[in-house]
Amino acid sequence: MAVKMNKKIFKPKRHSLALQREKIKKDWPEGEFKNVSYKKFIWIVKIKPTYISRSYDIRLECEVNKPPYVYLYGENLKNLECSDFPHIYGRNINKHEVRLCLALPKEFNYSMFIADTIIPWTVEWLFYYEIWLYSGTWYGGGVHPQKKNKS
Repeated sequence: MAVKMNKKIFKPKRHSLALQREKIKKDWPEGEFKNVSYKKFIWIVKIKPTYISRSYDIRLECEVNKPPYVYLYGENLKNLECSDFPHIYGRNINKHEVRLCLALPKEFNYSMFIADTIIPWTVEWLFYYEIWLYSGTWYGGGVHPQKKNKS
């Protein structure tokens, strides 16, 4: 006798950007929100990955139906011109900023809290960035999807 299984897949509840902002305010009160609407926000903060580290300027941009983007910018961004600058999605030398690679595209979704994932991942990225500045080797791990060759 065959048993028919219900193929309903559990879909976790997506947290609104308003709820994401409230959790960030609670857990990371030193930051400041800009351009806030129900569809997007920008969060500006200075982060020190360790007590003896310098402070880094971070900009987190969130928009409905897009993953959060995290940018490192400012005077403490060093070695931007290096061709082997590690683990980023892109850089803008004119703006003196890089977009950090913190996760693969499907590793974060809005059922997760940014305050519990993206921001701690940023702190960890900065920790390994400081080691890279000193040693020239990226110890932070991670992978990048291979670009398709256009031939």
